Amino acid sequence: MTKFKAFLQANHAPLALLTTCLVAFGLLSPSLGFFQDDWHFIFYAQHGLSKLWELSAYDNRPFASWPYIAGFTVFGFHPLAWQIGVLVIRWLTTVAFWMVFRSLWPKHQKLAVVPTLLFAVYPLYTLQPMAVTYITHWVAFLLYALSLWLMILAVRDIQRLWLLLVLSVLLDGLQLFTIEYFNGIELLRPLVLWMALSAPQADSKSRLKTAALAWLPYLGVLAAFVLWRGFIFQSPAQDNNAPTVLRDLVSAPISTLFYLVTAGLKDTLLIQVGAWSETLSPDLVDFSPAGLLALLVTVLSFIGFYLYFKRLDLEEDAPVRPMLLLGALGLVLGPIPAWMTHQPLYDTNPLWNSRLGMAAMFGAALIIVAVVEWLARTKMQRVVVYSLLLALSVGYLIRSENNYRHAWEAQVDFLNQLAWRAPSVEAGTAFVSEGEILSYMGDYPTGFAVNMVYHQPKDSMQAVTWFFPTYGDDPVAEKLLMGGILREVKFSTRFEGEAADSLVLWYEPTVSACLHILTPLDAESRLYSDYLRQLAPKSALGRISPESNINMEFFAQALNTPQTWCYFFEKAELAEQYGQTEQVLKLWEAAQEQGFRPSHGMEYLPFIRAYLTVGDYDQAQALTESANRLTSSQAMRQTLCRPWLEAGEAESGPGSEVKQLLKCE
Repeated sequence: MTKFKAFLQANHAPLALLTTCLVAFGLLSPSLGFFQDDWHFIFYAQHGLSKLWELSAYDNRPFASWPYIAGFTVFGFHPLAWQIGVLVIRWLTTVAFWMVFRSLWPKHQKLAVVPTLLFAVYPLYTLQPMAVTYITHWVAFLLYALSLWLMILAVRDIQRLWLLLVLSVLLDGLQLFTIEYFNGIELLRPLVLWMALSAPQADSKSRLKTAALAWLPYLGVLAAFVLWRGFIFQSPAQDNNAPTVLRDLVSAPISTLFYLVTAGLKDTLLIQVGAWSETLSPDLVDFSPAGLLALLVTVLSFIGFYLYFKRLDLEEDAPVRPMLLLGALGLVLGPIPAWMTHQPLYDTNPLWNSRLGMAAMFGAALIIVAVVEWLARTKMQRVVVYSLLLALSVGYLIRSENNYRHAWEAQVDFLNQLAWRAPSVEAGTAFVSEGEILSYMGDYPTGFAVNMVYHQPKDSMQAVTWFFPTYGDDPVAEKLLMGGILREVKFSTRFEGEAADSLVLWYEPTVSACLHILTPLDAESRLYSDYLRQLAPKSALGRISPESNINMEFFAQALNTPQTWCYFFEKAELAEQYGQTEQVLKLWEAAQEQGFRPSHGMEYLPFIRAYLTVGDYDQAQALTESANRLTSSQAMRQTLCRPWLEAGEAESGPGSEVKQLLKCE
């Protein structure tokens, strides 16, 4: 017990950081999966890990693929493995920054854990669930922090100077050429060196000279990167990450400087102040089960942090000025790569913009600590403020991750139902819907996701299928209604298919749990929008084959889910498409035996039609009445009338009762 207690005392900071990361990011990890840009990395990895080099080149980051290759080698397509793996990398990054802070301020090693904890759960960055996409970012951030720590050790340890220097420079070069997100904070190195040399040097002049000389190797690596990335590198595709501001400074210096000042002021406010406003949003008061869980974790986190800081007994007389200076420069320099590419945080999609401020988070955390240490009059005030900020941030991050959890559930349901309803489609088949249907995704991520449902040709980047959202007044809509070719190019992946070979989807989980591929019968159903009814006759059901071409390896790792009611509904629609009436009836009976029930009246339709086909009008009427009770609306009644009218049973017998109930005309 004594040894264990000694271990805890000696390693309290890394353990506190690990516990914090596990609570903030680990609780919901088993319920998270893949989102947005994760999917194109998954699609390319499916074609062979070497294809990730090709993808990185098209993404204008030719050396960024090695963390992805390592990730897929270790984690495969298992969502939980990715979530845990990137959480561990994030934790290691926080530990590395803790080592930097305690090295810079050795007399305040206890206090060093506070800015590190704030950095660990800084409420700006809400993209942790997108583990595949951001593994490279966190690996590069880790390499930067380790390089910074080794740099500090190098200037203080003459005996191991060259070994530490070489390691530090190599790590720095590796992170710089991997991804450009942390280029701006490279300019912090002279200040860090100045601080690191505060003890050994006798006067400011020699200290400044030593710091400048120590910075030269890193400056050389940074200059090499800027020269290569800004002027030598030739992208095989449109370069959305090109540092065009460097050229604009030459061609239009006044307007470019005005842009940089504006972006700097707005983004620093967003990072330092705006991010924390989210922790006190009205969502904090949410009495749903998930909301209560987040609130409970917030309260328990406050108690945990309070007790930890009380026991830790934080040092007095904090180095406020050095912390404030390093933090302010980190805050300003962090977003420079985003500004260089005309992607300021304030003017970028708020769903994804937090990635652009990652590099500034440790600087913002240092500023908070410096301000609290300066303003707080007592140790108790400091402890309460730190505990409250950390607890609020942890609660906010859990609420954010809960939104991703819901989005992943919808994705899993959609992709499984698509596989059940359309186990194989002919190459060149497009899936079309009215607008986007999945949150935390987008059109091309959904395009890559639906391709992962089916086996792809290994020797070609020609996608089997694609997803096109359409809104009725766009080129896709025109081609669907008038004819034409649907094309999509994303990176080196291409899709091409006749618009007439499209399948029209309806998927609204808040209305009906089940996906429905529209048929010509739906053209007269008021359950759907006017636009979808217009598209329904264009839905090319003949493109679907009952023979399976499902990518079972991927489903087994990423999308495996137990059968639900929608399994029986989707299989019934597939069987009905091929005239297998007896199979439809067997599916209904099997669903009833397992206790499954429809979630919307529309989901009764294939079974009602099947019972009408075999002449079991009593059962057809019973199902019709159930559908009408479940979804009571004029549109539903009109839709339920149609199979009875087509069956010719609306004038007498059981059909007359249905006609009266539904007011069929």
